[in-house]
Amino acid sequence: MPTIILRAFTVNASQDGSVMNDWFSDDASADDAQGLGRAPLLEQITAALERAERQSASTVFGLVGAWGSGKTSILKWVRDHGVSDRWRVIEFNPWDYQDSEALQIGFLAELANAFPEKGKGDRLRNLVARFGDAIAPLTAPVALAGFDPSKSVSALASMIATNRSVSEERERLVSMLNALDTPVLVLLDDLDRISADELLLTLKLVRQLGRLPHVHYLLAYDERTLLDVLAKTSLVGDSSSERAKAYLEKVVQIRFDIPTIRPTDHLGLMNEGLSSLSELRGFQFSEPDSARLTHVYSRVLAPSLQTPRSIKRFFAQAATVGPGMHAELDPVDYLVVTWLRTMEPTVWSMIQREREHLVGRPPSSSLSRISDADRTQRLQRWQKALALVRGSDAAVEPVAAALCSLFPRFMAEWQQVDLATELTPRGAADDAYFERYFELGLRADDLSDAAVHDAMRFGGEDRRRDPSSALVEIAVRANPGLALSKLAREAERQSIETPAAFSWLASLYEAAASVDDPFSGQRMLENAVATRIRSLPAEPADVALESLSHVGSGRLFFQSLRIAVRARYGDVPQLEMTARRRMLARSTATRVSANWDLTSMDLEYRPLAWAWADLDAEGFTEWLTKSDHPSLHQLTFFVSIHLVRGRPGARPQLSGYNLDDAASFLDFERLGEELASELAEVDPLYASTFEGEADTQANRKRVALTALRDLLASRPASD
Repeated sequence: MPTIILRAFTVNASQDGSVMNDWFSDDASADDAQGLGRAPLLEQITAALERAERQSASTVFGLVGAWGSGKTSILKWVRDHGVSDRWRVIEFNPWDYQDSEALQIGFLAELANAFPEKGKGDRLRNLVARFGDAIAPLTAPVALAGFDPSKSVSALASMIATNRSVSEERERLVSMLNALDTPVLVLLDDLDRISADELLLTLKLVRQLGRLPHVHYLLAYDERTLLDVLAKTSLVGDSSSERAKAYLEKVVQIRFDIPTIRPTDHLGLMNEGLSSLSELRGFQFSEPDSARLTHVYSRVLAPSLQTPRSIKRFFAQAATVGPGMHAELDPVDYLVVTWLRTMEPTVWSMIQREREHLVGRPPSSSLSRISDADRTQRLQRWQKALALVRGSDAAVEPVAAALCSLFPRFMAEWQQVDLATELTPRGAADDAYFERYFELGLRADDLSDAAVHDAMRFGGEDRRRDPSSALVEIAVRANPGLALSKLAREAERQSIETPAAFSWLASLYEAAASVDDPFSGQRMLENAVATRIRSLPAEPADVALESLSHVGSGRLFFQSLRIAVRARYGDVPQLEMTARRRMLARSTATRVSANWDLTSMDLEYRPLAWAWADLDAEGFTEWLTKSDHPSLHQLTFFVSIHLVRGRPGARPQLSGYNLDDAASFLDFERLGEELASELAEVDPLYASTFEGEADTQANRKRVALTALRDLLASRPASD
């Protein structure tokens, strides 16, 4: 029994018939007809045919249902199970014929083939052939069962010469059919898929020519489509739906309407498909996933997937995802994107064009700071975009609901609300995962979550046994932002605790530090390691910190410890800065600071020095003010430096001076006395974030001396 995944109802997901056996085939099966609560309909059809069997007058039945509702399955069930052995059942599909002339010949040819080739049946076949010659002597050159178009002209001449009329040929055929007393059922499918002229001809054949005794018809069609086509014919004209409906009522005497899928049956089909997708492609749905999917189901999937065929095609599309991708995507987001790909392909394409406006989190409190006019403009932009790809009259609610479920930024702008929400892990709104939802596989420069999971599971303890570790290490150098962000998420999921795991993460962090612009991933990894250290008992936390401190320049050690000892973060209390941890910070800084130059320290090492200052102010002060650091070098350290990221060729610039920070560690009065000559001779230089100066040693000294000179000048003179 399939697992219940959707939680909208409590139902038994195994139905009395399944339409999900073969997703990739549109071939209907008679076995599919009995499910979905349609047994009463089949009983009605069977009873009506039993009555028709006992009468000679021809009856035309209509089987009415939307495209994909299961009409063909019901026709096949009627053929195999709905009539007694007395019936001769033939199937006629007007769609199989290339033009109206071939269709007319084919109709009568199939009728002739309903009878045996011997005895009275053979005579009936000949009479049907003669009748066909009489009503259509000048048909297309197609030879079908008893008709020889090459003789059509001679047949017409013969009919005129012998004074044979269509009515006479009909009377002969009627007489023989009454004598044979064998019921014939003609099943006509796909009437709603042929052209207007072909449809009109088929209905004329059924109504005027085919209504022979003991010959009955079951026509399957989508009424709305059929009426639209009929309204375009010359017989109905002026696109009148009422006239088209009146004409159809003259043809069909008794109609059977396929009921819409009941909510419980619909839910059963969806659960069956979800369970099969889980088995086939490995997707797993957690309790939170089920809750999200239930919400999406009610607002997006259920209103549009209304027929068995549409549900089958939805899951057939979902099953095309590449092997192993279940571990690389959020299952609910994947189903929503699949729905867009299947049911709304123009919107699916639009999403890729609008990527920069969709991925990422909404800016915090952004909408609360914009004007009503700006809010309206953002909403109207999306309304215009959707109207452009879907048409102005199309209902937009399901599509908007789908986009809201995928992209928090879209939701914030569409609903004009202020959202403070985290992105769904592996979700479509995460820029690192966005492409996967449209390519259904991994690019060469992507890094699979499965590889990160396996590498983290070994935790660097034996990388020779784990090729995934090598893949991760390559990715850290090729795409550091992506690789470090994935490592951060996986470190949180696996709750790392071994020294080897922390050392391995530190080595990857060090490798990424030399690559341009890895900062987004760096910050995530710093926070993940800090959160994990906070959650460990005291001794394991100290062991983890020691493991981090021994790697490279200690970057991950300093930044993670700095975060961990800050104010409470989330549900994990801050880490206590014990004497042991303070001494570890001091010893690590002493080791890595040997080559630091206070006047030229770049952005690679300055964050480490600042972290040391936060963690061990006493040790940092001793290092900063030691005798081999000239006074001007001490002062220069506090010049602010920034780099505009993402700008090709950007270089660091000076952006000011941190007087408040400098005051915590330096004695300005002492420095003023020691640097009196330099202060008197300095060419003033002011730097700001908006008017930055080039980062050179000379400019750093000028900015520092200018700041000190102005500070001392602003103080009242001493008595």
